[in-house]
Amino acid sequence: MKNNIKNEYIKIGSLIGTRGLKGEFKVYPTTDFLEDRFYIGAKVFLYNETINYLKKVTISSVNQMKTLLVTFKEINTIEEAETFIRYDVLINKDENKLPEGFYYEHDLIDLEVFTNEGHFVGIITEILEYAPYKTFRVKRENKKDVLIPYIDTFVIKTDLENKRIIINPIEGLL
Repeated sequence: MKNNIKNEYIKIGSLIGTRGLKGEFKVYPTTDFLEDRFYIGAKVFLYNETINYLKKVTISSVNQMKTLLVTFKEINTIEEAETFIRYDVLINKDENKLPEGFYYEHDLIDLEVFTNEGHFVGIITEILEYAPYKTFRVKRENKKDVLIPYIDTFVIKTDLENKRIIINPIEGLL
């Protein structure tokens, strides 16, 4: 995402296909809060980074089967819907706060990781999705990257203000 879009909006999914003739979309969700993000009446944005195009739309139906199926009030035909395939679904960051103790993934990238004893481990470069939890890829200086599960057993404190995460490493982790 372009920088100004990245600062104002959060990606909650991608439009991966269509279904039917009335503009219904198959959505690949990228949020942990599906019911809080995809509901009838929700205002979302469809975004194409390549052409830097942003369209505000209103969700008019949501159906979760094997795939998340969504329609928008402003898109009513298969022909129109097909022009939005591979667009991202975004929400306004300021209007959609997370519950206490939850963080947007992009806010965690580039945080410094320290052990509970104050030793610098490295910098978070990526967040991977391994069931049943997310995992940090931490780039270390002159060593191989390390993967740290983002669970209470390992992560003691997430401090966005000071751009750091404190971990409690078990033997063999580092």
